[in-house]
Amino acid sequence: MGKHFGRTIIQDVLRMQGEGLTSREIGNFFGLGVKQIRKLLERYRKNERRIESGILPQPGRRSRKIFETAEERLLYENKQLRMENELLRSFHHAIGRR
Repeated sequence: MGKHFGRTIIQDVLRMQGEGLTSREIGNFFGLGVKQIRKLLERYRKNERRIESGILPQPGRRSRKIFETAEERLLYENKQLRMENELLRSFHHAIGRR
């Protein structure tokens, strides 16, 4: 289970836990293991404690680069391909291939 999946079921898990169900019963309902349910709740509680202390959660990854024109996108792709090409050349040179 990825972390993103937990965001979709956390309210259900909290409700079920409030009703007195065990982690095993909750896991069986969702088709998950006990450890997955415990980790889900652990991440949720940790995040809640951070919010209460004034630390706002940050997104976990970089946002996508947005291009104004098709030309900007092509220039960016060209730059990326040149870097990949240079890395491959360096690798082949390091292992003795041309």
